Amino acid sequence: MNFLELTFLKKRKQQPEYMMYVYDEFIKGTIGVNKWEFIMCSRSGSYIKKKAKDLFNSNAYQKIEVQKKIFDERTKEYFISTLCVLEK
Repeated sequence: MNFLELTFLKKRKQQPEYMMYVYDEFIKGTIGVNKWEFIMCSRSGSYIKKKAKDLFNSNAYQKIEVQKKIFDERTKEYFISTLCVLEK
């Protein structure tokens, strides 16, 4: 690998990744019962939020969650945080 390829890979690791999960037949107040499904992943937060709102407005799912995953170079760990939750 040359210097440009290494630089690209390093920058790519630090870019956040956005993930969308959906819950069908969501039951509030229960843990481990609700079944979730991974729908998509994107590097663009605005794109995935728009897709989540479109999917929520279609009434296909009861709950949709968008999460942000970032890699911390210092600790060599991934951190995941919930950006938005859309539920009925």
